[in-house]
Amino acid sequence: MLVHPALIAHGNPRNVFIAGGGEGATAREVLRHASVERCLMVDIDRVVCDFCEEHLEANRAAFADPRLELVCDDAAAQLRAAPDGAFDVIVGDLADPVAGGPCFQLYTREFYETVVRRKLAPGGIFVTQSGPCGVLSATQVFTPIHHTLAAVFARVVPMAAHVPSYADTWGWNVAFLDEEPEAAAANRTAPNGNGVPKKSPTAALLRGRMPATADEADAALSAALPSGHELVFLDGSGLMGALALNKIVRRAIAEEDHVYTVDSPCVEFFFFLVSSSSPRRSIVVSSPLRFLSLTFCCPLVLFPLPPFRTLKIQALHSWRGNSDDRQLMTREREENRKKTIAISQKVCCFVCFSFKLSYFCL
Repeated sequence: MLVHPALIAHGNPRNVFIAGGGEGATAREVLRHASVERCLMVDIDRVVCDFCEEHLEANRAAFADPRLELVCDDAAAQLRAAPDGAFDVIVGDLADPVAGGPCFQLYTREFYETVVRRKLAPGGIFVTQSGPCGVLSATQVFTPIHHTLAAVFARVVPMAAHVPSYADTWGWNVAFLDEEPEAAAANRTAPNGNGVPKKSPTAALLRGRMPATADEADAALSAALPSGHELVFLDGSGLMGALALNKIVRRAIAEEDHVYTVDSPCVEFFFFLVSSSSPRRSIVVSSPLRFLSLTFCCPLVLFPLPPFRTLKIQALHSWRGNSDDRQLMTREREENRKKTIAISQKVCCFVCFSFKLSYFCL
């Protein structure tokens, strides 16, 4: 969902920049497209890149692809250093924009205006993961990201789909540099000398707009990918479903008024974890309140940890006794585990309630 809609909407992406994506999955999907000649992936964590290249078999071929250029550095710095107009598509595969987090500035209006727009070639597209997009979570970061992009780019198309590993509906935003994609639609196929359209990576592609029907999306995917190649998840019908947001999320997008800037940051980390859909997402908690929250709540969160350490120590020594001792220790560990889980659940509920209460009382 992060890669293919943007690439087929472009029509003929040759140079692609990936910010983040160290595990290699985003690069793997980009490199499926026959038109891509160069994919520059910049992730700040070399340990993650090396580990995933060695152990994630599904992504190993992507790391070995000669079209991939992997740079372990600050993605913002690398993008700033690139020539203007260097990339057809820029992909933001970054962590959520949490104030004080490692990459929230890469979601700000300043970054989009002064860096991303300038590095896109004419007709370029920027796509970014945009956090949770459920009916109770869309206003956390998804709608502010959309509103921020809409303040910079000519058109922004939101998408959402359920991601089981995230236990929520997830959102993406596709931002178009050009205002009128129809002007490029005539270039989707180019006739050869006999008047027959040439078979090329750009044939039947959309050239600057999202597909209007499932058949159109299927045709674009078929033209963009190698012959006989079929995606596991995405097809035309799936893309149409991702583009059809529910009424609550559409209303949230229409009512959103927050633009992320360096001076108007994103949600605080702890409130991002426990908040559902409060409109006061741009709040910055005062230092005394933050100090009190950490002082009183962190010990409660850490309180269940000693039993886990005890279980680990017991496990290290459990096989030194006879079988009766091992059975007894196994029962004791199970009882301790159940007690620890029960305590953890109560503490987590109390902590979440405390943050919620302090949040809405501000």
